[in-house]
Amino acid sequence: MFVALTIPTDGALSETSGVLGIVGLMGFVGLLFVWVSQTRINTMNFYLAVTNLEGFVARLSRVRLPRAGWGVLVGVIVFAVMLSNVFDFILVALRYQAVLTVTWTACALAFLLAGRLGDDADPEWRPGRVARFDPVGVGAWSAGSVVGFALLTFLPASSWAGTWALPLAFGVSLLVQVAGMWLRGSRQALLRRPHDPRDEVVDAWSVHVRCHVCERFYVAVEMDRDPSAGHRPICAEHAQDSAAYADAVLEEARATGA
Repeated sequence: MFVALTIPTDGALSETSGVLGIVGLMGFVGLLFVWVSQTRINTMNFYLAVTNLEGFVARLSRVRLPRAGWGVLVGVIVFAVMLSNVFDFILVALRYQAVLTVTWTACALAFLLAGRLGDDADPEWRPGRVARFDPVGVGAWSAGSVVGFALLTFLPASSWAGTWALPLAFGVSLLVQVAGMWLRGSRQALLRRPHDPRDEVVDAWSVHVRCHVCERFYVAVEMDRDPSAGHRPICAEHAQDSAAYADAVLEEARATGA
């Protein structure tokens, strides 16, 4: 907002003109500021992209690559996007991405609200304790996203849709999520399994447990036991990335009738 209102720029405000305005205002310090801030932000972006891609592929297949390999793959994808002159369509893409974000947020808020109303201090989210596919959550997310996409696609951005597309998409996802959970009669589709580290400690938020994969300590509330490795403790991150773990927890849930 400061750059847009106080620094003269050539043409409309954009990613490039904003950077040039900062550099023109602050000189070398501005260049250093842009470099440090963008490096910091994009380091986190790359880390999240690598971990999410690794977990997504692990859920769908048994492909295994070292973390560096996933980093190279993400770098190739990002470079290919850059070659496509992303600035021509980035604002349009961000509007659609915003729809996906706010509808997902609506589903998450409904999930947390249901936990509060149900006196559930520790809502279940661990990969081995929830179903791989929750039709209520996916349906609510999809319903709101379809409404938002339709408003942005078929109505001009200058109309009322430019202002109300996101709130309406949020409201649709929230209502569908709440209605779906109420009709289902349960807050979440769970995998009922024994050997829960949360039940083995006095305070799951203060006791730390070591993961047998990365050998790091995490609070017990985000730990599980790995049926594919003798029920040794495993953290949520490595549980999400392990296809063997995913298969083993489903087999254990079936064996216990859950």
